[in-house]
Parts: sequence; structure tokens; C-alpha cells
Amino acid sequence: MNRLQLPTDVLSLIVLLRLRFKLSARDLAEFLLLCCLVFSRQAVHNWEAKLAPLLAVARRCSAAALGEQDRSQQVRG
Repeated sequence: MNRLQLPTDVLSLIVLLRLRFKLSARDLAEFLLLCCLVFSRQAVHNWEAKLAPLLAVARRCSAAALGEQDRSQQVRG
């Protein structure tokens, strides 16, 4: 998945930016070119296909953990 040797956290950020801010793959590639990160639109689509499900699971887990914290504070408070 990471043939360009970009750190996984950078790949996750790229996918998160694309999903969160509804950026097109072309806009995202142009935007990150300013940071000297060069990749193709197809690479963005490939990373999104592989990382988006993992990010969704992580988000659900963190949301569930936050929900449990809220409930425990309500019981105490």
C-alpha cells in the first residue's frame, strides 16, 4: 500500500482530508504539492479504498469510548 514510502500517518491524513472536507483527488494532490508531497490521483483513490474502512472503525470505537465516559460522568455527577 505504501510504495511511495510516505509515513502511514501522512497517508491517513490525506484520506481524512479527502473525506472530511470533500476535496477532489486533484485538489488534494495540488494542495499537498505545496508541502512537496507528489502523488497521483489514482494513488489517492487506492489509499482511500484501503484506509477509509479502517478510519471508520477507529471513529466508531472512539465515539463509543466517549459515550461510555459521558455515561460514567452522568452517574457520578
